[in-house]
Amino acid sequence: MVFLPIPICAKPSKARREMPYESLKTVTEFLDPNKRFQLSQRCPDFYRVDKVVPLKLDCLRIHSNKTTVNKYTYQVGIYRKYPKGVEVPMVHQKTNLLGGSAEEIDEYGVEETPKEVIEGDISFGVDTRTDEEQILDLMIQLQRFKLSYTYTGSEISRQGMERCQDKLMAYTSRRDGIRSPFQRMVQLTTWNRNKKQVKQFAYSKDLFMDAKRLLGGMFRGRKVVHIKLLDLEGAFNSFIHLPPELKLRVEAINIGYLTSEHLDKLAPFLDGPVEVLHTIRRNFDHPIIKSARKLIISSFPNVIWNANSIARLPNKWIHINRINVKDEEEIFIFIQQVIKEWGTEERGPGTRLSVVIPTTYHIPRILELIKGSLYGERLSTRSIKVQLITDLTDVHIQLGPSEHRGETLLQMEII
Repeated sequence: MVFLPIPICAKPSKARREMPYESLKTVTEFLDPNKRFQLSQRCPDFYRVDKVVPLKLDCLRIHSNKTTVNKYTYQVGIYRKYPKGVEVPMVHQKTNLLGGSAEEIDEYGVEETPKEVIEGDISFGVDTRTDEEQILDLMIQLQRFKLSYTYTGSEISRQGMERCQDKLMAYTSRRDGIRSPFQRMVQLTTWNRNKKQVKQFAYSKDLFMDAKRLLGGMFRGRKVVHIKLLDLEGAFNSFIHLPPELKLRVEAINIGYLTSEHLDKLAPFLDGPVEVLHTIRRNFDHPIIKSARKLIISSFPNVIWNANSIARLPNKWIHINRINVKDEEEIFIFIQQVIKEWGTEERGPGTRLSVVIPTTYHIPRILELIKGSLYGERLSTRSIKVQLITDLTDVHIQLGPSEHRGETLLQMEII
């Protein structure tokens, strides 16, 4: 088992009175979650108390081989330790400097994505390609990087060439049965803004997988963990473990590039719908996405052609961070399509749509188009209302400056 970096608890002296159980529970509730993880791992008495006190996190962020709990980060990687006097390839120097490889490394140096083995393992993107397919892809990538480097001299292209050559060399070594010159070490790096600690352990596959399941160890024995923000934007190709009986009560979640297949793996652990969901992808056909009260979409380039499908989404509030439109007429067409769809779907009061438009168009012109074509009634210099199909509800539309200079915020709500 990989221990978190904290000294072992001292045994209580006979002269010192132990803290009453209820008092210890109260103190535990206000302890930093990371201190609780560390203490419960080393102190059996504290472990029993810790597991019955609700655990509440401001933020849980999964990014590659890093797990951040609030502002404290845990990173698990494989460090390539070369013998003294042996030149270390630059690509391995950089990987070691960054905390080691996030992927499994065999004795020949081939990197492989950790696979789901036991219940509770979640892999966000297992590479299912055969060796032959990966070698072919690497050779194609290498030629592209070489071509780019020849014409541009780009440092990024040169580094890409080095990575491809290193991976191809590892496959050649495995084919020829030549073991790598380095020793594999499991490295656990932990840090916050004040300090950084690094621990290394002799490699074994079981130890590496135990370390990758660090999050499961933190949450083991708990029924529910409360999380304000579960940030999975960087989780694509990550590997985590959650105790099978655990439920996550999440207020907001950022699913980033995760696919429906990934969300299917996460769904059993969520204790009900989330309040806010951020996504980068534009495939919204999943229960986790549809059940969120507020859906935040990072961008939507062809929004004019998708206005109807956006308006049909069941979320109470949809916010799009950025859309691309050519002129005032396109903004009007978008507004018109949304209003029509809301009326057809008989959406009720409180339904909202907000959109950031990356330019400042002539707002009076847009309002005049709405007034003339949709029989809108002006409410102010920046707002107007339009009647839905029934006489009972109106759509209030407001156009004004966004938080960022040079952008316009469009807000629509059924009142």
